[in-house]
Amino acid sequence: MIDELGIVLGQRLEEKNNENDNTLLVHFDSQENYLGRKHIKSFFEAVKGKYAVKFDYQPFGKDLQHIILSPYLLKQFNHRWYCVGHWHGSPYELSSLALDRVVSETERYKGFQESQMTRADWNDRFQEIVGVTHFEDKNPVNVTLRFYGNSRYYILTKPFSIAQRPLSPEDLKNDPMEVMLEQIIPNYELKQRIMYYGDEVEVVAPKELRNEIAEAYCKASERYNR
Repeated sequence: MIDELGIVLGQRLEEKNNENDNTLLVHFDSQENYLGRKHIKSFFEAVKGKYAVKFDYQPFGKDLQHIILSPYLLKQFNHRWYCVGHWHGSPYELSSLALDRVVSETERYKGFQESQMTRADWNDRFQEIVGVTHFEDKNPVNVTLRFYGNSRYYILTKPFSIAQRPLSPEDLKNDPMEVMLEQIIPNYELKQRIMYYGDEVEVVAPKELRNEIAEAYCKASERYNR
């Protein structure tokens, strides 16, 4: 359970070692110059203290936005920290904002809007997605993937996502090995993770996702063949 440990969110444990001791006990894939690192503590305190925060936010390729957020949860994905909460004035119930795109100091703001999410609700929400992008207007679907060669061992020992149907060593006898992601919402992060496995993965279903991945590979092939 996150409590005072939140104070060191995003920090590397080796920084807590004796400065005169060169022994490295634990190493994390953290980025020293991660732009959002300085905001982790202030957002954690807002989540714990249940108060809204006001700040400037610069999305990629869009105009600067002035945001008031009731923050509910910090989420880490792919070496990046996000704050999930209610963006005042947004039509969406929940928004996920990347801390590296916060370009001002946070200011405490009145009007915190209490979340109705329970621990089970949060678990269900993240069960439905890879990463943080959740489309409220899309229904979860079953995704079937086919893994070839050595990728099968990685998928067995390190599941593709928490939505992955359990596998057993017996499944390794199948090459390719089929993997089911149960009731998951296809998003950018899911497509990115699929393509991480290159030619050792194939999307079997749904057809729409299969076509999207195939189109992405075709575009990449065209670039390499110029």
